[in-house]
Formats: sequence, C-alpha cells, structure tokens
Amino acid sequence: MTQAQNIPVSGTVIDETGEPVIGATVMEKGTKNGAATDFDGKFTLTIPPSATLVFSYVGYTTQEVPVDGRSVINVTLKESREMLDEVVVVGYGTVRRRDLTGAVSSMKNSDVVIAPTNNVMEALQGKIAGMDITKSSGETGSDVNILLRGSRSIYGSNEPLFIIDGIPGSYSQVNPSDIESIDVLKDASSTAIYGSAGANGVVIITTKRGEEGKAIVNFDAYYGFSGDVNYKHGMVGDEWLTYQREAYRYINGNYPTDDATLMGNPAYTAALEDGKWIDWVDLASGRRATTQKYALSVSGGTQKARIFASASYSKEEGLLPNDELDKYTLRLNADMEINKYATIGFTSNLTYSDHDRGVKNTFTKSLTAFPLGDAYDEDGKLNHRYIDNQDSPLGDFIENQFANNTKSTYINSIGYLEITPFKGLKFRSQISAVLSNGRVGQYWG
Repeated sequence: MTQAQNIPVSGTVIDETGEPVIGATVMEKGTKNGAATDFDGKFTLTIPPSATLVFSYVGYTTQEVPVDGRSVINVTLKESREMLDEVVVVGYGTVRRRDLTGAVSSMKNSDVVIAPTNNVMEALQGKIAGMDITKSSGETGSDVNILLRGSRSIYGSNEPLFIIDGIPGSYSQVNPSDIESIDVLKDASSTAIYGSAGANGVVIITTKRGEEGKAIVNFDAYYGFSGDVNYKHGMVGDEWLTYQREAYRYINGNYPTDDATLMGNPAYTAALEDGKWIDWVDLASGRRATTQKYALSVSGGTQKARIFASASYSKEEGLLPNDELDKYTLRLNADMEINKYATIGFTSNLTYSDHDRGVKNTFTKSLTAFPLGDAYDEDGKLNHRYIDNQDSPLGDFIENQFANNTKSTYINSIGYLEITPFKGLKFRSQISAVLSNGRVGQYWG
C-alpha cells in the first residue's frame, strides 16, 4: 500500500475521570508504526483507512479500535482492576498496588520453586530488576551476595534487610516450598517504616498459611546435577618432560643425557618408564555436584481454625568427596478465630543441618603435585605417600584422616494476637523467639 493511500488520524486519549493520559502508546496493529500521546493526551498518526489502532498504557486495559476511514478517534482507557487491586506486602501490613507509589517487585511461589535450589535468593537470580545476586563459592550450602540499592558502605554490610513473616530473620533457614510470596522494597519505601535498617532495601518473605476447605496435600521432589568442571590441569606426559628438560638446561647449561639423569631418583625414573602418570586435578574433581530435595506439605481447616504443615529433606553433594550438606526442615503455621473480634495464631520453623566441608586448597595442591607414582594401592585406596618423598594432595580424602563437620539447629517461633474492634481497623501484637545452636568438629589424622 503506497503512502498516498494513507490518511492522517488524530485524537485524544483520556481516562475514566476525563483526565488526559500522557505517554499512552498508539500503534497500528501488526506494524511498528506508532506514536505516543502528548501532555494533553493527543496523538497524530498516518495510517491506512482500513487499519486497526491499539491503545495501551501501564495500569489500563489495552483497547483495539478499527479506523474505518475516520480521521478523528477519541478513546477512554479503563483501569485494569486485576492488576491495580493486587495486594503487596509493605512494611508490617499490606496495600493495594494501585495505592502504592514506591518501587516494589513481587514474586509468587511459582517463581521461587521453578529453580532447583535450596537457597531462596539463588532462585531469584535474574528475576528482580535492580537486584544483583551472585554466588562466589561452589561449596555446598554457601550463601549468595545480594546488592539491591548499590554499595552504600565501604566496611559495613550492603545486603538488604530480610523480614520473615513480619520479623527480621534469615532467608537461608526458610524452605523455598513454604514461601507464599516475596516482596522487594527498593526505594524510600524501604526506610519509611524500618528506618536506617532498611537503607539497603528490604526483602519481605511471607510463608504459606492454611486455608478454609478440605485438606490439600502436596509433594515435591527433584534431583539435579551440575556439568563437568573446567579447572586447569597440571602438566603430564611429554609436556611435563619437556618442561623439566628445559628447567634442567637452564640450571646446568645443557640438556640431560637420559631420563635417569633428569629425574635424579630411581623411584621417579621407574615410574616414568612404567608410564605411571597421574592427573591429580582429574582425580580431585572426578565427582559431579548434585542436588536433591523432597518436600511434603498439608494445608486445610475450617472457618474457625486453619493450619499449614510441611516437612522437607534436601541433600547437596559438592565436587569434593567430603563436601556434603544434609538439611531437614519442619514448619507449622496455625490460625484460630476466637470470636469475630479476635484471632490468634503462631508460626514455627525448625531447621537442622549436617554439613561436611572439604579443604578449599585441594585443587591448588593438585595443580602443582608431582605427576608420577601410584595414586591408589592394590585395594583401590589412596596412598598417602604415593612415591618417594611425595605426599598425596588428596590426603584429606583418606578414610578417618580428616573431618570438618558442622551441625546446627535453628528454631524460630512467632505468636500473634489480632483484634478487630470494627471493620477497617486492626490491632496486631507479635512476639517471637529464636534459638540457634551450632557445633563445629574438626579432626586431622
């Protein structure tokens, strides 16, 4: 269709109160031809007389209007009630999104459990604009680094404040399957109630509660593994021999006459002649990291009493044979209506973890270890001294020779009383108790 066949179309876009909608998008359907309304809500566009215009704006229902040869089209956009009436948790209460002016991101349970991880915040990587979530360690059970409002302190923490069911808490102790929603306060709304504690932003986590109706039972399970590692490997074979010969020439001024002269040790020479090469990095990283989790929850109740209960078990296995984490969690949330004016309830969470940690410099030692000898004995067990004067860099893997184990218990209980003297006014009082206990056991053989 040529430009001569197009006609100019103008008009005004207003809302239901008669006010102009500034910056509304007016597009010719199926094309990239469009315009935006000005400060008076007016627009002008040149389009074919048989085209259809699409009017859209954030918070309003999108409308499609056929031109039908008209040169003037006025449109009234209606608010999208579904989005504007959505409830967002802010501070110690809730507010409708239409009444909220701060920058807030909201995530539902389906957004959290879609990622196979036991870390709530790790599951949100790349999903919240302005929140940088990075993991600096591949060790099992390691937390993530979170930056929400930029670096505000040189020496202090820049992580946001975490509020769990209305009380400051630790996100790492919450089972992702138990979460109902996560709301992230990014701007001044963070400090409106929490003061300086919310200067780095606030992350509000709300867990699931029982609902009136028949009991609902959910069971979730998954098993996942990471890909092969890409660590640098030490030199073996001809590469290592060439390197050693050049080093010999640098020190002595000439190349060695034979392998025995190069090696300088009969045991080393014998291992070289027998081709007993060892890639220590390959042996150290020979296991794939895996994650598995099993979670069971029950929810239900009546108008007077509602309950949500869950139990889960998760296991993480790292690249090192002695890097493992077993975690058990139990949760019981209950609400009971005393009468039409008062409701009581409690939230309880118990987490028990058993964490075995490996030695972090295992890969570094493996990279520089002497690459000749017998890494294992005839029974398939690691040799501590695998060749003359050389100790295995994997000595910490030998049975009953090394242990670094942490057992910890975390209990968090919250009780509340909510009084509603009349509709529209609520008084809520909460009390919480946290018990955290840990034991670290280390052993070197």
